[in-house]
Amino acid sequence: MISISILDEFQKKDIKLDAKQVEFLNLVEVSIKQDRKILSFLRPHKIPSIYLYGGVGIGKTILLKSIASKLYQEFEFIHFTNFMNSLKKKLDQLDGQKNPLDKVIEEFKDQKKLIFIDEFQVEDVADAMIIAEVIPKLFLNEIPLFISSNSSVDELYQNGLQREKLIKSLQFIKNNFLYHHLDSTKDYRKTNSSLLNMGSSNEGEIIKLIESYFGERIKLNNELILNNRKFPVKGFTSECLWIDLENFFSSPVATQDFNLLCRDFNWIFLSNISLLNDESMDLVRRLIAFVDIAYIAKTKIKFFYPAAYLHQIYNGRGLSNLWERTASRLIEMSSQEYITKN
Repeated sequence: MISISILDEFQKKDIKLDAKQVEFLNLVEVSIKQDRKILSFLRPHKIPSIYLYGGVGIGKTILLKSIASKLYQEFEFIHFTNFMNSLKKKLDQLDGQKNPLDKVIEEFKDQKKLIFIDEFQVEDVADAMIIAEVIPKLFLNEIPLFISSNSSVDELYQNGLQREKLIKSLQFIKNNFLYHHLDSTKDYRKTNSSLLNMGSSNEGEIIKLIESYFGERIKLNNELILNNRKFPVKGFTSECLWIDLENFFSSPVATQDFNLLCRDFNWIFLSNISLLNDESMDLVRRLIAFVDIAYIAKTKIKFFYPAAYLHQIYNGRGLSNLWERTASRLIEMSSQEYITKN
């Protein structure tokens, strides 16, 4: 049974679900009417589409990821903003062709993946017009959708232009999806704050930590492509990036690259931390720029280095004025208050 399997996995990670979270898993179990054929990835169209909404930090994403990983060997996890940007780009490329949206839907259908749209929130008329057509078309083409949101569909795009066209799509979700309000009291932002307490730089322990908290296997020893250039990284998941500080910041990374990192990853982990001086001035400049952008973007960063001494990793003189601000930000960003708030 999928619910028991997921509960066992959470228990191994020392995460105890509350009654509301268990109730949701049981509802999914009933909705799937699961049998061994479905578990062997046959008849994927029998997997229900899900719209799960509720407050911030109560585990919507981690629950849906766990369910998706049980039902599909591979699924696409994408933030709503990135999903819309991707759709618009595809439609622009098909501009002037007949039924461009149908061609985009066919592309999704050919991929044979469950699509998980995280933090669903319609905020402008352009998105509303696209979503009004996309959601029903994806569903009717038997493309499973998991959607997480802080809002019920009735609260989306209130008082927005041409909202009446979106209403039908929203009602479609309520009528055809497993539509559920997760009224949980568990706050995973506080759970995630314990990530800050790990000071070990042992790579095996870092891998275990990442896979435990983010619920998916980390892709190791990869290159990351930014602005059509390749940069060395230790690994990444859909939510976090792990980099070797010296290797990464010795590469010609720049401000626009840091903006992309903070857009695409909620957490950025840095290991192989050593004391820096003016012989590494270019590296330090890049690190300062990265911390500034991460701070503004409210990205969570974790240095695998004793937090009490983190602000002292640069002991040169040439950039001391700039580093003073960075050191202050590193102290703040290493606090539980910062992680919980963001």
